[in-house]
Amino acid sequence: MHITFRECLVVALAVFSGLLLCVGFRANGEHFEQVLAPYRVDLGEDDWVVWASISGIGEVKARAIVEYKRSVGGVQRVEDLKNVRGIGEQIVIRLARNVRTSR
Repeated sequence: MHITFRECLVVALAVFSGLLLCVGFRANGEHFEQVLAPYRVDLGEDDWVVWASISGIGEVKARAIVEYKRSVGGVQRVEDLKNVRGIGEQIVIRLARNVRTSR
């Protein structure tokens, strides 16, 4: 098996990128999570496809979230999503890391 320099470089860059994510990369003094904050799902989002893009939230849960939000006129906090059938404490914790409020 012959590995080219280019292949080795690609693997090294991928590993380095992964390490940056794991150790809390800082950009301009901000934590990596703060840098990614603009790319989180907005709590006011009404498209189930966007909700389904969150790791661990499939189509069924995403549709349930959107339906619940429509039925109650929206939600103010991520914790309010505990009232959605199939959404428990662990999923709310995951959502809290991946959802931002418009405020």
